[in-house]
Amino acid sequence: MLALLLVVGVHVEVWAEFSGAGDGDSENPYEIATAEHLDEVREDLDAHYVLVDDIDLSGEPNWDPIGDDTTPFTGSFDGDFHTIENLTIDRGNEDYVGLFGSTDDATISNLTLENVDISGENRVGAVAGNFDGVMSKVAVDGTVIGSDDDIGGVAGVSSGDLDQVIADVQVDGGGGGDSHTGGLVAINNGSIINSATLGDIVGPKPVGGLVGENNGSIEKTYAAGVVSSRGPGDGEGGLVGDNNGGTISDSYWNEELNDLEDGDVTAGVGVGDGSGVQGRNISDMQWPDAYDEMESLDFDNEWGANPDDNDGYPFLQWQDYQNI
Repeated sequence: MLALLLVVGVHVEVWAEFSGAGDGDSENPYEIATAEHLDEVREDLDAHYVLVDDIDLSGEPNWDPIGDDTTPFTGSFDGDFHTIENLTIDRGNEDYVGLFGSTDDATISNLTLENVDISGENRVGAVAGNFDGVMSKVAVDGTVIGSDDDIGGVAGVSSGDLDQVIADVQVDGGGGGDSHTGGLVAINNGSIINSATLGDIVGPKPVGGLVGENNGSIEKTYAAGVVSSRGPGDGEGGLVGDNNGGTISDSYWNEELNDLEDGDVTAGVGVGDGSGVQGRNISDMQWPDAYDEMESLDFDNEWGANPDDNDGYPFLQWQDYQNI
């Protein structure tokens, strides 16, 4: 809600207060029940928020990302296992593009983004163009397109900790030269654990099914989509394009699918140490064989599988599918 302040004949817009319930602290977060409430998050970037209902953004044809590189979101956003659907952003000449443009020491959790359609130039991702903080129990599906560098299904660049994040996003990195494209994030400077991607990825090298360039840690993950690269050079991998001194363990990539669909990758990691990544056939990564063939994943506590959901590939138990 905006109040109008007249000071010496000058018209100034001042945000008065959040129009929904709550007071914005950790004990009583602002409650987001409508698209209008969601739009107000940008007016108080260090507050605490919780979704109390699913939100359809089809009436917002070109969402303005919350926060940017100079004024990032620094609060917390708890989806409370609700869904934001039809997030559309058409900002092909802009940087820091996503639901959040940029975050710093933020917390984003328990959220599903369904049917995203996002385009930007640099640092583009469905959840955040640039992410720093903690992200947990987040799922995304849809399309993300970038025209230059750092294009990821969930985040363009992540310096944070991602846990139990899954993306079924078609990612097109566009661009050229030394660009980065990844199904989950383009550049990982933090940690990723118990996470996965299912969408097809295409972009200039380095390009990877999960991560374009890894400078951090990756553990207990998989990438099930087809990876294709553009341009010269090295750095295309089923899981990671360029493992640039980072660590990878207990992870998998879909070797058979990439061969059948004429993907450009022949290894789980294009450049760097790929010893922590194992290739698998399609059926090895689907129910019921996944329980044995992807034995590094914790199917007792974190992962599940059945023949109907997630195309038979392992899902995260928080997604509330039936584990057979």
